[in-house]
Amino acid sequence: MFFRQIATSSTRGRCVTPLRVASAAVVLAMLAGACSGSTPPSAATDTSSTVAPTTTVAEPPSTTTSLLAPTIIATVPTTDPSPTTAVPEPLFFFGEEDLAKFFEIRSPSGLLAVSPSAGVGSDGTSIEDGALVQAVETVELGETTWVRVLRIDQAEQDAPLVTPLGWVTAADLGEATQAIFSQDLEAEGQLFSVSNVADNETVNVREGPGAAEEIRSELFDGQVILHSGELATIPTGDVWARVLDSTTSSTLGWINAEFAINVADLDEFPIITN
Repeated sequence: MFFRQIATSSTRGRCVTPLRVASAAVVLAMLAGACSGSTPPSAATDTSSTVAPTTTVAEPPSTTTSLLAPTIIATVPTTDPSPTTAVPEPLFFFGEEDLAKFFEIRSPSGLLAVSPSAGVGSDGTSIEDGALVQAVETVELGETTWVRVLRIDQAEQDAPLVTPLGWVTAADLGEATQAIFSQDLEAEGQLFSVSNVADNETVNVREGPGAAEEIRSELFDGQVILHSGELATIPTGDVWARVLDSTTSSTLGWINAEFAINVADLDEFPIITN
């Protein structure tokens, strides 16, 4: 009753105490919250333990070009870029001392044009790489050595086929490794005598035609042998003959034909003394 009177008297006198002002403010705040639908201050959510939402900021993709210095890629050549000098083929024909020798044609293209005369163009004649030829004439024109050659084709049994060919240069002639075999029908079965041998020397009988072949035996000056008729002309131009034992007709081997003379051509039959 006492408080009511104070309140009544205070209202009438327009004197509002601080307590009443504070209560009015609270009431107004509650009314404002109710009208707006917001939570009153006393019921507000505690945000002290709530994690603030994270905002992801998109960053431009990283590139190595923005971090590294520009790189210069150099092309490494697989071969020496410097110009190469072709190595000339070795020469096997040097002059007149090589006439009558055999050579093999060498041509990088596989086919060599042959000239009808030294120093002139081809008339359409050609010869394949590796073909066997024999040098028969040579001439010097300026710095070029020209050689007239014969084509040699090995026959099966008869003498090799020889065909006049034309002119080529010395650089077109390679080393020959093959021997040309032929059959001398006149010498076949004839007795020959070893001759042209220096004093106290012998003639080597070899496994095959040529001084590089293995030695099988020796023949003495004046010794009689039987000619098989088989001849072999080696690349140097030397002719070798296959000889037989004069009594048994068994093969002895090959000798250089210059050391054998047909007995029929001798003034007297040789007498062999041991």
